[in-house]
Amino acid sequence: MGRKPSLRRWILVVLEETTRRREYPVFTVLKVKVAEKIHEETGRTEKVYDGTLWANLKVLIKKGDVEKVRLSKGEGYKTTMQFRSDEAKRLIVSVLQYPHGKKEEELNYLNLEEASAPVVAFCTRTSAKENELQTFVYPSLLDWGNVNEVIASRMLGVFSNLQTSEWRGAAKLLAHAYWCGVKNELEDMYSEKELGDLKSYVVCCIENAKRDNDQPGVEIEEAVLSLLEITTELTRSKNLKDFLDTLYHKKLDVEKLRSKIDEGHHEKAIFHRFFEFHSLITSGLEVADEKLESEDLQSRYLSSFSGIWDHFTQMVFQEFLSTDDLGLIQDDLTGAIKNVRAYRNYLKPLSELPSKSRMSITYLWGYSEIFKIADEEFLSRFEQWEKEIENGVSIDQYWMLPRIEERLIRAVKAVKRHKSPPPLNLDVRSSFTTKDLYNNHHEGKTVEFWEALLTKVRNARSRMKEKL
Repeated sequence: MGRKPSLRRWILVVLEETTRRREYPVFTVLKVKVAEKIHEETGRTEKVYDGTLWANLKVLIKKGDVEKVRLSKGEGYKTTMQFRSDEAKRLIVSVLQYPHGKKEEELNYLNLEEASAPVVAFCTRTSAKENELQTFVYPSLLDWGNVNEVIASRMLGVFSNLQTSEWRGAAKLLAHAYWCGVKNELEDMYSEKELGDLKSYVVCCIENAKRDNDQPGVEIEEAVLSLLEITTELTRSKNLKDFLDTLYHKKLDVEKLRSKIDEGHHEKAIFHRFFEFHSLITSGLEVADEKLESEDLQSRYLSSFSGIWDHFTQMVFQEFLSTDDLGLIQDDLTGAIKNVRAYRNYLKPLSELPSKSRMSITYLWGYSEIFKIADEEFLSRFEQWEKEIENGVSIDQYWMLPRIEERLIRAVKAVKRHKSPPPLNLDVRSSFTTKDLYNNHHEGKTVEFWEALLTKVRNARSRMKEKL
């Protein structure tokens, strides 16, 4: 028989899997596994001959894709580090070349403002109606230097497009799982008795430091004691609303105290533990026996990347749950576990979020072409925004019009004095400011341009008043 180059692909598929598991099959075992893999993937039963397998193995070894491993029972085989590195590069390149499959599914968002790093985000379109202004939640307010925040904002945009029952259920699952994780942590490690014992110990340390005339030591231990007092106040919260209110309101006080405490004091980390939203949510799910399967790639996203999920969860709590919703979450650990189980079905839409909000972000630096792109992109964004104003804004945009009008009045006054207007966003969705318009629009330095724009906004307000 010939060497069947296609057999090399099956050999590499098998050896990739076994190498990942740190298993190195000998020749006879490899022969069986290759035949099984062909049948599993194609449905064909194909005999793998010794001579064919060995000939293909020799080619792969010569190329540097496969190497021999000395075992007690003979020689095994595995993929080389170089092959795995090259394969990873090929995967990355394929993702960057075809990030979203069909071109019509791709949605690009460019942020080329000169105040931040120039960046382009390639995103999966979640619906045919979605445009680049809806790609992220409030894109103009994003900190593009904080990738966790950018990805969380993209996921939040997709989350908001779920069916109402889905996003409400998923938001409540996150809240119940977080509360369950908090309750478990308090019961397991930071009960009132545990915190009381810690405070008693710190009081003794303060007395010892005073006796030794160790003023720096006294100040450190007093800061620790104050920190424990705040943590005790936090743990006495009756419901999730009160817990989060205390957590955020006391954050600055805690930061000041932490700056006085040495790294060796483990008490320094207790309060901030409750800002680890993702960790506590996964802990709450595990306590309720809702384990995230590591073999399921969607669940693996949900169980990883804490920084992104921390941002996302806090945004969900702020934007999608009312204070009444949060106030009703007040059960003890047993009740919290029951609530997590009651909302378990909403794990699915949560675990699907990453695949529905696929994106790749590229930061561009040193390419002179970005200025031409930025100019064209700026004008197209402005024209789209202007068209929305002329054609009529939606009710949820109506509240922005008074602020837009106020900022345009300021711009008109500045231009009349032959000065640049201050850099004010015309609304939270736009990625350009009044200063950008002044500098980059071909009519931006004329009073007539700004007065015409002001008239369009006032007309839009009048039309909306008549409808309401």
